[in-house]
Amino acid sequence: MARFCLEKAAARGMADAQRRLGAIVLKNASMISETERAIGWLHLASLGGDLHARSLLRTLVLPLEGRDAEAEAAIAAVRGVEPWLAARLRIAREFGLTKLEALSFDPLTGVRPWGLVVGRNPFVTQIRLSAPRAVPALTPQALDHLRTVATFFAQSNVDHGAYEGGLRRRSMNQRRVFVRLGLDERMFFARASTGALDALRLGSKWAFKVKQPLQLAMAE
Repeated sequence: MARFCLEKAAARGMADAQRRLGAIVLKNASMISETERAIGWLHLASLGGDLHARSLLRTLVLPLEGRDAEAEAAIAAVRGVEPWLAARLRIAREFGLTKLEALSFDPLTGVRPWGLVVGRNPFVTQIRLSAPRAVPALTPQALDHLRTVATFFAQSNVDHGAYEGGLRRRSMNQRRVFVRLGLDERMFFARASTGALDALRLGSKWAFKVKQPLQLAMAE
């Protein structure tokens, strides 16, 4: 009954109910669909000004190095030689993606109202490394950039899959461009162990790592 009432309150637009419901669903999530639903509620609560919801969303985004101004200049330089790669770097920077995620996510199917889903990686055979991951947009700007990139890929006259090639070709091209322009990968690609990525995919592991902000989000 308590869960039913919470869902009703969340559906009526109450930010604190949306935050609590999102936290509960995320804590118990074992599938990507459940994680997506949880992030959706937390996103709505964050839009309503709920600081605890924003705190939980931040725990789902891996950190990157470097200043935003430097990253903007680098993306502009890459755009001049490889616009497809520049678009991927834009999203990698905004959403804290690993190199593998950045070079393989599908911008045409990954967009959500609250952020990005990096789908199951078709280039990787290991299940743990290829599993999908949901990543929230921490700012309205990040969401706008994601939609812009999706539109860029959708409206291009060139089949982006055929143009970019497989993961090996994309990786070789990225390294070539970075060497040519003297760019640091740490500015665009997050570094995380398999265990750390698992914690972002499975609710119980995530909850163990973020005990304090989760307790605050569920208590108030």
